[in-house]
Amino acid sequence: MRGKYRPQLLDLVRINTELAVKSTSKKAFRKLPNLSGAITALTNLKGIGPATASAILAAAFPEQAPYMADESMLSTPGVEATDYTLAEYLNYAERIKTCTEQLAKK
Repeated sequence: MRGKYRPQLLDLVRINTELAVKSTSKKAFRKLPNLSGAITALTNLKGIGPATASAILAAAFPEQAPYMADESMLSTPGVEATDYTLAEYLNYAERIKTCTEQLAKK
């Protein structure tokens, strides 16, 4: 899975205005706990894909949105970790949720 270095993404991110970032972030945060809606909202920003969107959500709401880190995904049973798609993230998030619920019972 290992993410590829894409220097052009930073140029795309810089195109986003402060107003766009703030309004899109607020819109995404209001969609929680609907991870699909929140990730989709954030990926409307230029240069933001599901992995970066998951980092934004995890920073603000770590108990609701796991970060789509390569190492974590690769070590999560049932996660293929082959690409950075919304479907892959949602599968990963569900597996993490199940795992944390099982650990909380112990």
